[in-house]
Amino acid sequence: MKPQIHPELKSRQYYRCRQCARGCRTFLVPLREGEADAIGALKDWSAALEVAEVFHKSKQVPGTGLALAKHADGRCVFLGQDNLCEIHREFGLSAKPQACQLYPFLVTPLAGQWWVGLRFD
Repeated sequence: MKPQIHPELKSRQYYRCRQCARGCRTFLVPLREGEADAIGALKDWSAALEVAEVFHKSKQVPGTGLALAKHADGRCVFLGQDNLCEIHREFGLSAKPQACQLYPFLVTPLAGQWWVGLRFD
């Protein structure tokens, strides 16, 4: 089941990202079908970010079982020293995984439906 977000949901929300990177330091970012391939096709991220892996298998991720990798301190491998996403910096919002694009909204499949939550941090 592919989630469809009503366009007005995002346009009517009035919050401002303060680039605190709490989400990028806290959450496991699940990848949907094709997202790892799309991100991997943009460039050689392992070499650019000087990391062994940019994706990893996780039993916590339904479907693909893939998530963005994290450093030992818990931050996303794509999070730069300036608290900005390297994918976003080079390729724009649309190149990021859907979970990152929608943050601070969290979309969760539950009992055949999609539940939308909101992070307030």
